[in-house]
Amino acid sequence: MAGEDKIYDAAFKQAGILRVEGVEEMFDLCRGLIHYPKIKGDKIGVITNSGGPAVLATDKLEELGLEVPEPSESLKNKLKEILPPHVSLGNPIDLLAYGGAEYFAKVSKTITLEYDAIIAIFIPTASMNSTEIATALGKIKEEIKIPIFANFMAGRLVKEAIRELKKYGIPNYETGERCAKVIQKIYLRSLKK
Repeated sequence: MAGEDKIYDAAFKQAGILRVEGVEEMFDLCRGLIHYPKIKGDKIGVITNSGGPAVLATDKLEELGLEVPEPSESLKNKLKEILPPHVSLGNPIDLLAYGGAEYFAKVSKTITLEYDAIIAIFIPTASMNSTEIATALGKIKEEIKIPIFANFMAGRLVKEAIRELKKYGIPNYETGERCAKVIQKIYLRSLKK
């Protein structure tokens, strides 16, 4: 059986067919491809207001062979100009409790200098409006030239925000790891084109 599976993998690869593991992954990939048929490179930037889920997404990106490089010193200096001093300037860029709409948008715009796609991970807090953040990401998407994928967590609490993301053509996934899988598949497909 394992030998046959490798034959299928090789045939799919040669034909340019993206293989998925189940219906959920198929729908995730379709949702991503509708908005982003191509990703030009493998450097992914992760922006979050919560470190834990971002680390899981980053680990998955690396496991899938994508790069999650630290920002260059030049980019870190640009980020320092727009962010509060306590924000982590690594990758993921952890906005902490400062992660409102303005910062998600400014960071997304700024990191396009070095990254090929963005994952924006948001967990609702009492002090942040998830719909405002979704709108800010949507508006910035129209200005930047790289894909934005979202992981707005907490179901009902972010329902309006997810509608807003959809309105702007930003796919939202239940986990950052699912974002990572979609990005990897689209990137691999882009190499064939």
